[in-house]
Order: sequence, then C-alpha cells, then structure tokens
Amino acid sequence: AAAGGGASGLPRPRVPLVCADIVRPFPMSIEFEGIPEYQAFMLALQRQAGRRDPNALAAAEACPADENAPFLEILPVDASHRPVQTRIAFDHEAEVLLIDTVGDILTECTRYRVMLHLKGDQKFAELVTGIQSTDR
Repeated sequence: AAAGGGASGLPRPRVPLVCADIVRPFPMSIEFEGIPEYQAFMLALQRQAGRRDPNALAAAEACPADENAPFLEILPVDASHRPVQTRIAFDHEAEVLLIDTVGDILTECTRYRVMLHLKGDQKFAELVTGIQSTDR
C-alpha cells in the first residue's frame, strides 16, 4: 500500500477555514499532503493554542498579545502582494479553523502555500479556495 495521500489517489485531508473579517463568496480550506501532515498540524496548533470556543478570536483580542501565539502566514501567488499573517485557532464544535483575515490576496479556485508559525516550529500546508457560489 502506498503511504501518503496524493500518490494513492485518496483525497487529501482538509479542514474548512472561516475568516472573521468579511465573508468571502467562495469556500476556503486548509489542505494537507497526507494524514501525517494533517495530524501534525492540528496537534501542534491545539497543543499551543489550546482548544478554542467560537469566541476564540474575540477572547484573544481581549487579552494582551501573546508573542508565542500561533499564527498563519499566507504566501501570495505573485509578487504584487505581500504575505498575510493572521492569528489562527481551531473551533472544535464547528470543526473549522478560525482566522482573522486573509487580506486581499485570495481569488477563487486557487492554491496558496501557508505556514503555521509555532513557538520553535513551522508546519506547511495549502490554503485552497473553491468556486464562487452563485446561489444567494
């Protein structure tokens, strides 16, 4: 049996992404190379940030900034944009990743490289955007 997700034809693990600033007209998720990468990313995030409730980002705003708090860096696909750094938390009830912003760099149906910055470590994944929804 082939190890890893992509080569074996299995779908890559994904976690839906919800942005706190404005609603985007397309779905967003964080996609991982395989199950080991997904598990490492999620365990590291939850270990460092703790499990968060739906008000996680609001609660974090009320507290003084923690320089050790995990954050996500979204790398643009071209040189005309700067990378976006945003706080990240996991909402275990809704099973989504919560972030503050994606800036203005995202477009539909595109893949972006992302880095999860942790105290003394980094994890890599892709932010994947879907097709713009037409039903309103």
